[in-house]
Amino acid sequence: MERYAVIYRDTDLDEVLDALVACIVVCGESQQVDSCAHVVTALADVLEAVPAGDVQGIEPALGHTLAEIRVHPMTRPLERALKRLRSVLDGRSCPEAAGRVGELLDGLSHERFDAELSATG
Repeated sequence: MERYAVIYRDTDLDEVLDALVACIVVCGESQQVDSCAHVVTALADVLEAVPAGDVQGIEPALGHTLAEIRVHPMTRPLERALKRLRSVLDGRSCPEAAGRVGELLDGLSHERFDAELSATG
């Protein structure tokens, strides 16, 4: 009797990505900017480890979820995390999601500047 190897697709990283994307929503709803920065950093770490095809598969969901970050003030940790995520997405050929991260960085930076200006003026 001939035996065949049973091969299962490893979905562990997919499940981690799904959980992290959900955590971004939770951080937005609970207004936890520091936690959001940690989640975005973890998301970048996982995206580096996931095969390229899987990264592109999560790009649409990630692109929609990134809008949740707009509720946060731009802190330095969040800014660093978003810059790292954008760099990873650029390197993984995910231009749509990388562009959304860039828009977030631009928009939140301008909002922070406007808030600082109105507080001093």
